[in-house]
Parts: sequence; C-alpha cells; structure tokens
Amino acid sequence: MEQTVEELSEQLSDAESSEKPQLLVEALKQALGESLRTVAYGDFRQREYNILYADPATFEQYSPEDIEEIADDVKLEEMAAKRQSDLYDPLGDLEMTIRVFGDGINVIARATGEGSTIYIGIDGEKANLFPVMELLEAYTKS
Repeated sequence: MEQTVEELSEQLSDAESSEKPQLLVEALKQALGESLRTVAYGDFRQREYNILYADPATFEQYSPEDIEEIADDVKLEEMAAKRQSDLYDPLGDLEMTIRVFGDGINVIARATGEGSTIYIGIDGEKANLFPVMELLEAYTKS
C-alpha cells in the first residue's frame, strides 16, 4: 500500500538520525517514482558525502570529474547560504535552494543542527517540488 507524503513525512520526523538518510531515499522513491534522479548527503564543504541514490540513466550522463565539479558547486552553494541568511536575516535561515533547468530540478537543503547537506535531483516536473519540499522539511526539522 502506497503511503501519502504526509505519512512518509511523519515517519521521517520520528526516525532515528542514523536511519534518516536511507528513509529519505525510500520516501522520495515512493513519492516520485521514476522522477527521482539523484540523492546525495553529507558535508560537501569537506568533500565527505555519499551518493545514496542515482538513477543509472542519469548517472551515465556524467563523468567522475563532472560529479566532483557538481560537489564543488554544492560546496559553493553552502558557502553562499550563510551570506544569504545574514542578508535576509528577518526571513530566517536559508533552508533550501531550488535550481530549475530545462530538463531537471535540483534541490539543495541544509539539515539544521548537524551540518549536513542533502542534494536531490529530479526530472523537470515542477509538481514534484512540493513532495520533495515536504519530505525535506520533515527530514531537516526533526
């Protein structure tokens, strides 16, 4: 039986921290199906990250060097996030960055308190952003 995004979010909120990354991948797979392309997690600033899920067809499009450059780009995004949070202080901390391309959407989220970053790549279907955002909010806020 398929669970709703709300039920998946509740599971994420209640999960032990060590279980959360893999549970997030499973929740995203269930919510998005074939629209999910990539999930990576870790401290990109220190180059300590894991690719938790990669759609084979998507993964084949990038060389190992491309993947390292993307990780560097996420690192730069992390460095800019502090500046953005300071600049827009009345709005609170920058929680997510969404990049919309012609054929895909990348979401970069910051997990509060632990310093980890979650990178999610999905297809270009904008309606998929809402379940991604809801699941990430449950992941990062608990």
